[in-house]
Amino acid sequence: KHFAIITDHGKRGGLEHFVKILVWSGWADEEKTKKVIKFHCLDVDTSAHDAAGCAEAVQKSLEEFSGLKDFKVTAVTGDAGGGAAVQNLLPALVKMGVVDEDAVKINCLMHALNKCLESAGQDTFGQQGVNSRTPFQLLYVFNQLWKAIKEEGGGKTKGKRYLDEIYSIVVDELLTNEQWQKEANVNFKQAFQKFEKVLDDLEDLEEDAGIDDLVHFITETPSNIQDPVFSRWKTVMSCTRVVLNYWSQIYFVAVAVKQNQIYKKKHTSYLCTLSSTLLSLMKEKGTADKDAYYRPDNDEDLVIDDFNADLYLVEDQAQPPLKRNDTPIFYAMLLFFRGFGDIYFDDMFHFTMKDDPFLGEGSFFGQISRFCVERCYIMHNLLSDIEKGNWKEWTQFQEYTRALEGVNNKDDFDKMTTIFFQRFRNVFDKHVAPCWRSDTILHYIIGGNPTLAKEFARWLVDYDVMMQDTDDENRDESDESYQFTDKTIDMGPFHYRTRAKKHVHINIKDCMQYFTADADRKVITSTPFVKSHWDQIQKLGMCEHVVDLLDEDSWGEDTRGNPYDFSALRDAIWNEIAIHSSHQQRCENYVQLAALVSKTRVGEVRRTLRAIILSTIIRPFHMWAKQEIVRRNPEKKAPRRVEGQIRGELLIKFVDQFRRKLNSAKRSISNERYDAIKKKLIDQNEKTSARYTTENMEKMKESLEKSTRRVTKAEEAAGFYDKTVMMSGG
Repeated sequence: KHFAIITDHGKRGGLEHFVKILVWSGWADEEKTKKVIKFHCLDVDTSAHDAAGCAEAVQKSLEEFSGLKDFKVTAVTGDAGGGAAVQNLLPALVKMGVVDEDAVKINCLMHALNKCLESAGQDTFGQQGVNSRTPFQLLYVFNQLWKAIKEEGGGKTKGKRYLDEIYSIVVDELLTNEQWQKEANVNFKQAFQKFEKVLDDLEDLEEDAGIDDLVHFITETPSNIQDPVFSRWKTVMSCTRVVLNYWSQIYFVAVAVKQNQIYKKKHTSYLCTLSSTLLSLMKEKGTADKDAYYRPDNDEDLVIDDFNADLYLVEDQAQPPLKRNDTPIFYAMLLFFRGFGDIYFDDMFHFTMKDDPFLGEGSFFGQISRFCVERCYIMHNLLSDIEKGNWKEWTQFQEYTRALEGVNNKDDFDKMTTIFFQRFRNVFDKHVAPCWRSDTILHYIIGGNPTLAKEFARWLVDYDVMMQDTDDENRDESDESYQFTDKTIDMGPFHYRTRAKKHVHINIKDCMQYFTADADRKVITSTPFVKSHWDQIQKLGMCEHVVDLLDEDSWGEDTRGNPYDFSALRDAIWNEIAIHSSHQQRCENYVQLAALVSKTRVGEVRRTLRAIILSTIIRPFHMWAKQEIVRRNPEKKAPRRVEGQIRGELLIKFVDQFRRKLNSAKRSISNERYDAIKKKLIDQNEKTSARYTTENMEKMKESLEKSTRRVTKAEEAAGFYDKTVMMSGG
């Protein structure tokens, strides 16, 4: 009965696409042995940009399902920006009767978290841009230089070998050139000490792996680096780690490239310009004091202890404190940014891409909404710990803390961290928390952690009992003091923070108070889900033991010895909650597909047909093929990709099964309906874009016929034209 839709309005390659994906629960096979979430891409056709126009496009995409028995859309997922923003789209869909009147929405959790990082980063450190002097511009210039070197070397594979060869020459020179070593110690002492320590550690390893890592470190550059822009998720943090890990090598690659360009008398070349810009950014210390930077002409005046700093890197011996102007400011900023990624952001963002432990592989494209309510508290709680200042003692910020010893102005960095956390919190409280703390979504917690599910059910039961004890339906419950269980629990392996290598423990009372602080139990108990399954929610809340609704062995017995049966509530979690996507990355993949397909110059019809093929054949085949390989070889793990001869063999088998299902589906409908569906898909005149084109042409004709010509100030001639210097006699 319950279906959800995911939407995304995207633009790639100059072409707009409005992706609509239908989501529902089903069985993995005809024997009905495994429950799964199923998806179908309705189309990737274009649409208008406003909420009403997008709602009409969704209506047209769903018209083949309208009127069917047991079909209703009860959940919508989309992003929170643009004309198709989910907060605007849902009311329009409800008004048109496209979705259920009680349908609920989720704004994409990936977009929301990324917006938190983007706003905090750019509002604190500044944005990228020509002539910008910010850490993010440093990342961008580095990546542009890397790409330019590879292009000079022949591009792609050949260019990568060319870059590696330059890198190897530079590292070898850095290990033997005393002038370079002095320059490194003056301009970025901490980064160069780290470079030397990595070499020492790798040389001390006796295993072959250590030798291999050492060879890789001194001969090969990091690969697959994408443009570091916040609109491409994870690219900025990933590039930050590369630059910090290879700071010394990157700096001297730029030195070598610039020196080579000048030697070849190419002072104004793109490579020379990029190298100079990168070097300027990497050595920036926020002071005009020339003694803060290395210059060949003052080489003899350097204190010898600076050059011999590596002598302090003896095992179990602390590094010497840095002095003022030892640390480049952007190096320190990026250390802080990386530390925040290590302790907080990476784990929170990667969580959104996990598989549902019950639904299994393939559910990672956003089907973990049942865990996101409790995850919202985990994100809030850890952020609160950070805001209290506890982060300063954490391992992830040790390098940053040491870097502060050498910055020019520590007060700026104290203000910087405060602003960063404030901005992150403001956006978190605006785009993340309201969704998962809303009265229409809060009941999703019933499908999550069993202890919290029971506590939530008990809280609702308390309200029901309280309301039965009074005749006043409008009674204000704000003065009622409900006591949640004051106990700390481990949230289990699913919430484990991989990057930080920490288990997650929360206090039940604190967690539930955070969720219920602004919650209205009257609204929650009137939601369709709670009303429909109240009997079982009531039993769950009154149970003396904790019940895992998805584990029948934990259900137990009531006080009379009768076994509890929570099967209806368990199925409701699968059918109504799990289908509601927590993010829209699945849609984003189809936007990218449409952009790639459009490069072959095919039209709107072909783009949608290929998207449907991908949705109904290619992706299901990939999941099925991996499972089939494991079934044939139980002792082996499923491959990441199905390749070679086995792929062809399994594809033939899968397509044969698909053809039988397709023929069965055709027989289940009339020829007239089949022709109508086919026409809708392949006739360009049936597309939403065709209707808009027709309407626009009619409006154009109407405006010419019914309106009069008006000459406005904007179109009046200026009375002069620009003349070049030569034409002006200069």
